[in-house]
Amino acid sequence: MTSSHRGASIDDQHSGATRHTALTGTGEADRTGDDADTVREVHDRGTLDRLPLPGWLRRRWPLTVARAALNIGLFLVLFQLYKVVRRQFIQQSNDEAYGNADQIIRWEKTLHVFVERDLQRFAIDHEWIIRGLNWYYAGFMWIFYGCCVVAIVLAPARYRPLRRVFLCSMALALPWYAIYPLAPPRFMTAEGFVDTLMIFGPNYFSNEGLVTANQFAAMPSMHIGWSTIGAVMLAVAIPRWRKIPLGPLLGLLHISMMTLTVMATGNHFVLDAVGGWLVVLAAFALARALPGWRSPLRAPRGFIPSPGAPRPASGASPSVGGASSRAGTA
Repeated sequence: MTSSHRGASIDDQHSGATRHTALTGTGEADRTGDDADTVREVHDRGTLDRLPLPGWLRRRWPLTVARAALNIGLFLVLFQLYKVVRRQFIQQSNDEAYGNADQIIRWEKTLHVFVERDLQRFAIDHEWIIRGLNWYYAGFMWIFYGCCVVAIVLAPARYRPLRRVFLCSMALALPWYAIYPLAPPRFMTAEGFVDTLMIFGPNYFSNEGLVTANQFAAMPSMHIGWSTIGAVMLAVAIPRWRKIPLGPLLGLLHISMMTLTVMATGNHFVLDAVGGWLVVLAAFALARALPGWRSPLRAPRGFIPSPGAPRPASGASPSVGGASSRAGTA
């Protein structure tokens, strides 16, 4: 056998091994980290391609849609349970809630951050602003679900640890509503606040809903906490466009808008927002301490490589390619 034939034979073996690794999930990449996830994704895609299915079903969109629907359905149920616990099982004291609100106002005046009243007056003077902010406040959970869907579609591997952070934040926030019941600014009419949702709509705190809200659960603000988690999802999921970091910019815009909204509508104080951010930080710490944590910044986005161009296994030895080159020139 000539050297050129030996080189071609080695090349064929190498390419065949690479295809086998991509389709079956075996080999060095099967053992650790990001490569294992990628190989499993390629394996799933290869399996679908071999089945006698229509072309549209061979793509992963049906699986992605099912995954998104399952996650959002789970969140809808959990959010209702969260409101039930916050409303029914956390004891409320109106006098204590109003007393804590007076305390928050004194603290903010001392810190020179008592800006909610002036912000609300400015927004009311421009009615289109307050109406827009009211709707932004009312739609915050649907905006959060939208952030989840974006992350599930564009970066499922980065979404999973953030879902854990969200669930941890639910558990961490609940005790604080019992520890520190707090009346929202809109109840503090003596300070010049008004209930903009009641005046301009929509009727967000309606008693006709499936589960009514606990009106004295302003601290911490999970409007801010969960909007922050949603903003992080956008930041890690949406890729750059022409070197513009669209994800971080959209996330920053969203959390800035929500912070402005909760204060202008009279639903939260500045310190409530700080409380929401502290809960998120604690949720990240708790999620990281649990087994199986992977940083969303280090996880792959989760894009599916083309079956025709599988990613080589990171553990593959470069000597194979080198041997074939040497054999081809021998």
